[in-house]
Amino acid sequence: MTAKHEQMTAADEERAQTQQAIKDSRETMGEDIAFAKDVKEKCAKKGKEWEKRQKTRADETQSVAKAIEVLSDDASHEVFGKTFSFLQVGTRDANARATRAAETLTTVGKKLDQRLVTLGLEAKIDGFSKVQGKIDTLIANLKKEQADEVEKKDYCIAQFQKNKLTTDKKTSIAKKLGAKAEEQKMKMQKASEAMDALKSDIEELKKQQTLVSQNREKENAEFQKVVKEQRLTQDLLKKALDSLAAFYNKAGAETGSFLQKAKANPEEPETFRSYQKSSSSNGVMLMLQQLVADAKEMETEATAAEAESQADYEAFTKDMTADLEKKTKTIADKADFSAKSEEEFLEAKQSKKGVEKELDTLAGTKLDLHESCDWAMQNFDARQKARVEEMDALNTAKAYLSGAKL
Repeated sequence: MTAKHEQMTAADEERAQTQQAIKDSRETMGEDIAFAKDVKEKCAKKGKEWEKRQKTRADETQSVAKAIEVLSDDASHEVFGKTFSFLQVGTRDANARATRAAETLTTVGKKLDQRLVTLGLEAKIDGFSKVQGKIDTLIANLKKEQADEVEKKDYCIAQFQKNKLTTDKKTSIAKKLGAKAEEQKMKMQKASEAMDALKSDIEELKKQQTLVSQNREKENAEFQKVVKEQRLTQDLLKKALDSLAAFYNKAGAETGSFLQKAKANPEEPETFRSYQKSSSSNGVMLMLQQLVADAKEMETEATAAEAESQADYEAFTKDMTADLEKKTKTIADKADFSAKSEEEFLEAKQSKKGVEKELDTLAGTKLDLHESCDWAMQNFDARQKARVEEMDALNTAKAYLSGAKL
């Protein structure tokens, strides 16, 4: 990934340099075309002037001949000989300054900027007057380029810093939103698991409630059967006791009457013994009475056990109903909690997507900044130094043309 980024950076730098070179070449080509046009126009003008001079050549020759006669005497020759020598020296000095200025511009121009080469050629042809204005303009342009480049560097630095700060901030926000979404997702999962467990508990409680109800029904049916049987036993035993009691009571009454009659006639002979109650009859009746009591006691115990079982069942049913209601309410609360968690989860997820989109935009902006700024920032010092050299060369050429001694 690092190698790829370096390749991309190198490619961006090469492309920026190529674009700058194309821009400079276009500017130079425009200036060269303007210069060639200017030279062509000057050559045409010079041609016309030469034709005009040819026409006036004859007149000039005659005038010169007369002037020579005037200047041929000794006094004039001595005075004007000195003046003529001064003019020749001045002309040679001007040409030398133009040549030195042109050489300075050409040397620096070949290394830094083709515009200086063009200006050097113009200096050879036009001299100081016309080139000075162009030198001043070029110096002003170079100063503006210097200032613009400084401004661009400051802009690039500020934009890179702003991009980084914003990216760091958005990255932190995206991370927090991701953590929040994950947290809400875990809450939803735990709530779902809790609701599943509660539903399972409710199903189990309902099964237990059904089983307990069924057992209660069986117990009650058994109770009804026991009570019925014991009451029937009591009825049968009571009937038996009543029958025996009636018999023995009747037999006792008849025996008493017979004995009274016998005593009234003691001399009458005894024919057979009278019936007497069996000694075991009392035991039978006592046994029957005990069986009745046992049956009644069993009925009482069964009734008490039924009442206790019914009370336990009702208490169990009450507790079971309360537990079911509590668990059902807990499920409803968990469902509300899960719904809120889901809402926050979706909100955090959507917000995170928006922030990630902003981060993509910031990344694209950073690439654009690299494309626009990398070459300028990496070559800033060299270009600033080069322009200073160009301006120094221009000022030097200007000084040469002005006649300053350097």
